[in-house]
Amino acid sequence: MDFDIFDVTSRYVAQHPFVPDQHFWDGLKKDIHDQLVQYLSKLSYVDQPETDIANNKLLFNLVFYSVAGSTAHSYSMSVFYEKARTPIIFTPGVVSETVRTPKLLGKGKDVMVYLSNSASLSRDPSILRFDESNFSVTRTSVADAVDFAKKLFVMTNTALPKAEVSATYDCALLDNQNGFRWLTETGQTRP
Repeated sequence: MDFDIFDVTSRYVAQHPFVPDQHFWDGLKKDIHDQLVQYLSKLSYVDQPETDIANNKLLFNLVFYSVAGSTAHSYSMSVFYEKARTPIIFTPGVVSETVRTPKLLGKGKDVMVYLSNSASLSRDPSILRFDESNFSVTRTSVADAVDFAKKLFVMTNTALPKAEVSATYDCALLDNQNGFRWLTETGQTRP
């Protein structure tokens, strides 16, 4: 599908400052809906994407982050789609969460099943460090987090091809002093 959800979202955020309130989310949901309908209306029924039944009709999952004081929050917005003569597009409410530990997004369930079936990976110290029951901010560096992300992206790309995850990746740091910053492969902030 050639519909670029990231472009739609970026343009919306450029025109509407990010304020995680109902007005912002309702506007973004409407914009995504309207542009998706416009995109799909240009396609014949045969050329429209199939419904992803295996993922409960999920088309996109967008995650936003914000930092206020010493607290980070995530906001997840899901867009569901069902192929029909008049396509059905549904975007339920945004799910907000206070971020306290690292979060695995995307095909996390498939990754966790794969890890549990792989003895060597499930015992890998760089992966175990990020297990929710073992995670410690004081014993974890930014470089550890980047290494963890790299391993997950490469592993998902090679071991779970149906997940359609690229082996390339970007990492960012979200903290209460400096907000959002891109990271290099070694865990240093990019200029």
